[in-house]
Amino acid sequence: MIYKSQIAIIGSRELGSKELTLVEDISKSLVDEGFRILTGGVGSLQKAAHKGAKRSNKSGDGDTIAVLPGFDPKPAVGFADIIIPTGMDLLRNAIVANSDVVICVGGGSGTLSEIAFAWQLNRPILSIGGSGWSSNLAGVTIDHRFPDYKIVDCSDSSIDEVIDTVKRLNAENRTRHAGIS
Repeated sequence: MIYKSQIAIIGSRELGSKELTLVEDISKSLVDEGFRILTGGVGSLQKAAHKGAKRSNKSGDGDTIAVLPGFDPKPAVGFADIIIPTGMDLLRNAIVANSDVVICVGGGSGTLSEIAFAWQLNRPILSIGGSGWSSNLAGVTIDHRFPDYKIVDCSDSSIDEVIDTVKRLNAENRTRHAGIS
């Protein structure tokens, strides 16, 4: 059995058509490259991520994962292959943030918490822009934990450049968080 790296796509639940198309195209390209797509909820971003992933000719069962805040799987039925209805509400943000690479677009306070968790868990983060926290934190080193890292700013990057960045960040094989010491 081969492990497929999971790429989280996080951000605003409701995005404009330009950002939704970008999310779809990036998701398709990521699955073309052998990655899985993981989202943390319901809304237009999540649906676009899963829809784009399923457009890939290489997409199979298990390539789209939705980690839902509630107990009901129905919001992701028809969009994600694997639906995990956690009942953990916003606490499930830590699960989403523990992906191999985190891509963010737009976002309010929920996205901010996912970015903060990803940072603390030493997960690579890249911003594809939009507005909100994704844009505000692009190119920033959040705190002292990882002074050599920044949230990678891909807001002006082509889809191919974003995919190359994800592949490079994933290949870094950063040490996973092992608990507060």
